[in-house]
Amino acid sequence: MIDPKNLNKKIQEILDKYDKGKYIFRGERECYDKVSSNLYRYYRKLYKTRGRPFDNHFPVSKLEKKIVDRARRHIRLDAPNIEVLTELQHHGGKTTLIDFTQNIYVALFFACNGSFDEDGRVILFSTSGIQKQTDIDYEKENEYTLISPTGKDPRVVFQSSVFLHASRGYIEESKYEIFEIEKDLKKEFLDYLRRYCGIENETIYNDIQGFIENQENYPDAEAEFYLGVTYHDKNLFAEAIEHYSEAIELNPQFAEAYFNRAVAKADLEKLQEAIEDYNQAIELKPKFAEAYVNRGNIKTRLGNLEEAIQDFDQALKLNSEHVEAYTNRGYTKTLLGRKEEAIEDYNQAIELKPDNETYTNRGSVKLAMSYPEESIKDFDKAIELNPKSPEAYYNRGLANYAMNYLEEAMKDFEKAAQLRPKHAETYINRGSMKATLGYLEEAIEDFDKAIALKPKSAKAHHNRGLAKRAMGKPEEAKKDFEKAEKFKSEEDNNNTIIPLTL
Repeated sequence: MIDPKNLNKKIQEILDKYDKGKYIFRGERECYDKVSSNLYRYYRKLYKTRGRPFDNHFPVSKLEKKIVDRARRHIRLDAPNIEVLTELQHHGGKTTLIDFTQNIYVALFFACNGSFDEDGRVILFSTSGIQKQTDIDYEKENEYTLISPTGKDPRVVFQSSVFLHASRGYIEESKYEIFEIEKDLKKEFLDYLRRYCGIENETIYNDIQGFIENQENYPDAEAEFYLGVTYHDKNLFAEAIEHYSEAIELNPQFAEAYFNRAVAKADLEKLQEAIEDYNQAIELKPKFAEAYVNRGNIKTRLGNLEEAIQDFDQALKLNSEHVEAYTNRGYTKTLLGRKEEAIEDYNQAIELKPDNETYTNRGSVKLAMSYPEESIKDFDKAIELNPKSPEAYYNRGLANYAMNYLEEAMKDFEKAAQLRPKHAETYINRGSMKATLGYLEEAIEDFDKAIALKPKSAKAHHNRGLAKRAMGKPEEAKKDFEKAEKFKSEEDNNNTIIPLTL
């Protein structure tokens, strides 16, 4: 959890030093032994690999001049040294240029962005007495030279970049100050910079070269994320969560990892935890319409219906053609009794993408509004789109009953039972139709099936009692009525059960 006071205190420590002189800044995500250029580090590592001593007076600058002379022919023959160097630096070539920034917050980002098990640091280099030049003169080179990057590269502009050319390839320790950033603060700093300064991966790395560099920062996080997806696809939700969590640990700005972890948590019925992850995904990616929809779905499941509608509203502001946002908002409005508005949402969803489920839902709302004939048209269309939809047949059976088409209703319940053989309510309703039509023995068989699926179904016992009484079995009927009375308080009020009177 971000504590702005602690982070502000840390920033102020650096700014207090900044106020005492003119400084440029460099962020390093680990506390290396030297502030050095990539060319210096390359040769130092090379000599170490070969088991040879490496002197700090190694002629790095002379080697760089040779590199620049060779590279110039690939740019243009009259290109100044600094233009060649800048191009080399931009494309990942090895030079003695050391990246700095004039923006303390950009340096903080680089100090915190990665190596989360290591302390980072911000380097403050005083520019007092340092010459600022437009080119490098290898014949009359100063020990340190400040160079502004050439061109208007968007990444350089946003990062307020400035190069320090170090002729030895590194900076003497006496020339800079260090402020360490404890590893435990790194992720909080990244959140702070994103929230309050607009500094994050997408703004720092805003060109193709930056994209490539940024991709290299988090290969392990991406690998863990896709391992999570693999387990998720196999319905191994706990294992998927472990990998998504590891991806987040490696890259705390990974909005998609939070999103997927929320989905997996919802699959495990950890609904409140899922909402927390959706919150974080939205915080990191405010235009994440899918996250708003999913969070709204969970709020609906938790009974927070007004809040759910707010999420669906926001998703539709971000994407006015998000079908699921319309359908789910319609369902939630139905639960709130706002049936006319629900139908409008289902209309919009059907216009965008005709779907069996949406027609079924709209038909159910129309039936609840006492428009059974209109609802049957929707259920017909739903069945046309998906002939194996038990919900559509079941609901059309209810509509046919409302129209007093009892034979048709019974046939619909028969089809629904074939497609969904473990749905007790279907057997109760089919049994009620059979009993009403005089097929009492068959009706009792249906009530028996319903009771086998739901032994404490008061309505199944009650209807079976009615059928048995009509068959002249009063003692058996009495036992069913007693059980119905016993289970009455335990049964959910299900108004899709057709009442039976015999």
